[in-house]
Amino acid sequence: MIIINTGSTRTAFDDATADPSVAHYFYVVKAINAVGTGAQSNEIDLVVGPAPVTRPSFSCDGTDVVIDAAGDAHNPAGGQGPTSQADITAISFSANTPATTITTRMTLANLTSIPSPGTTFTTYFVVWTSSNGKTYATETDVSPGPLVAFSWGEFNTSNNQLSTFNSTTGTFNQGVNGTITVNVPVSGVGNPTIPITDVSGTPAVTNPYGLTIAGEGAVGIGLVFTTPMDRAPNTGFGQRWAVCPPPNAAPTAVLTATPTSGTVPLTVNFDGSGSFDPDAGDTIASYTFDFGDGPAPVTQSTPTISHTYNFTGNYAARLTVTDSRGLASTNTAQVVISVSPKK
Repeated sequence: MIIINTGSTRTAFDDATADPSVAHYFYVVKAINAVGTGAQSNEIDLVVGPAPVTRPSFSCDGTDVVIDAAGDAHNPAGGQGPTSQADITAISFSANTPATTITTRMTLANLTSIPSPGTTFTTYFVVWTSSNGKTYATETDVSPGPLVAFSWGEFNTSNNQLSTFNSTTGTFNQGVNGTITVNVPVSGVGNPTIPITDVSGTPAVTNPYGLTIAGEGAVGIGLVFTTPMDRAPNTGFGQRWAVCPPPNAAPTAVLTATPTSGTVPLTVNFDGSGSFDPDAGDTIASYTFDFGDGPAPVTQSTPTISHTYNFTGNYAARLTVTDSRGLASTNTAQVVISVSPKK
């Protein structure tokens, strides 16, 4: 494949033909000028894989807004296992219709009422910030029996404890991938709107995460370890919920160029500012210009760019735009640039 060099040093090449099903691609580089072709470079082996999946920052249905790998829980009372009863793998949120109750659901690697050695009970917290800016949590205290107590209230992040206590209902489902659900009245957590449609709005749940904490003594009067057995996710927070934007229509790319013809070298000013998105609240997030003469397409956040054509020919310059929800345009936005020899 011959890549035209327009005079500046090129240190990157985007191979748009690469197939993720092919494990290895081998590349060499050769320099070509009017005299001839130089010796090839060393060969490099590039391993091709599927593109990484990026989770959106929000969730509509509330399923697994927090995910966490199994096997990272530990016992603060000496480190002995098992700890799988405190190993958080997922957290979900849901609400009834109309929304009067929020239900948190925590999934554990292997949920039982038996605490880790050296401890006598395990406490499970699902924590989030509501639309009123306050931090709330559900709390489930579990000791052998099983003896299970459900509560919710405002949460103190400095000591990982509820600062207000309200008894409530829930479920405790033991076993592999066992779950704990806890019910919270919407009226008690600021009456958030569920769902919202504006992705930039403030939803019912922001910055969700989960904690499991071990304790010694009787639940309610015993001592708790300051270091959690597990935090999910390990760092940061899960997705916001419930954000349910309307269906996303593709944006429309519009491209103009000035001039569209001339002699070599020809500098053309491209303008994609006429591009638009039909969805209320959506914007054009990026512009990808393909100049048609060999160099890799250029993606940027601004709609204008200049490019110099150094060889004669007719070049189909194209523009693709992507909206603020990640959807790319599908229409053909093209301008043909005609470059003639210097007179």
